[in-house]
Amino acid sequence: MCVLGDFNQRIPATTWNAGYIQYLNNALGPDYAIHTAGVADIDGQQLIDHIATTRPLRFSLERTLSRNAAAGQKVSDHPALVGKLTVD
Repeated sequence: MCVLGDFNQRIPATTWNAGYIQYLNNALGPDYAIHTAGVADIDGQQLIDHIATTRPLRFSLERTLSRNAAAGQKVSDHPALVGKLTVD
């Protein structure tokens, strides 16, 4: 079992990272599921921090947290991901 994350790539691919995504998919192969592909965060942006697992692990994204604090101050350049990691 394995969990990987923070590939710093948007999946599905955009025009600027299409070549890299092909390499990433080839490296991960069919054994990995990328659970956050195509998901937007609370700020409406496509997720960059992707989570991939091998069987029997499964990640369920429950919500994301903003990059900004309540007072509007930027906390991070990535949203936080809140979810559950379970075993099938």
